[in-house]
Amino acid sequence: MRSRWPPWARARADTLHPAADTTTNQRAPNDNYGIWPTVTVRGGSSEVRHGFVRSTWARSADLPAGTTVERAVLRAYAVLVVSPGPIEIHPVLTPWQEGSLVWNAPPAIGPSAATLAIASADSSAS
Repeated sequence: MRSRWPPWARARADTLHPAADTTTNQRAPNDNYGIWPTVTVRGGSSEVRHGFVRSTWARSADLPAGTTVERAVLRAYAVLVVSPGPIEIHPVLTPWQEGSLVWNAPPAIGPSAATLAIASADSSAS
């Protein structure tokens, strides 16, 4: 039986890996962490760190014309949890570069899109 959908309209799933990632650190506001192999986030009053991750599909040139993204899943793994708690996911509204992003010059951030509850290390949230 032939599909009633044209080939370009069929659903597909892709795993996309980060094209760029880095961390900004409130206690070291001019330091860049783009070469670090991990992204660190931390809340509280002692040392706030924000993590940034960009995937390749964020650019419209990576998607065929007419493509509609109906669902995207972010899968994050906690390697070390000092204090359990929520991690908020925000869209980044302006361009940023992995090798130059610092706390004192952040990109514009949109409203929270999701909150992930992190309770212990080696747990994943999506």
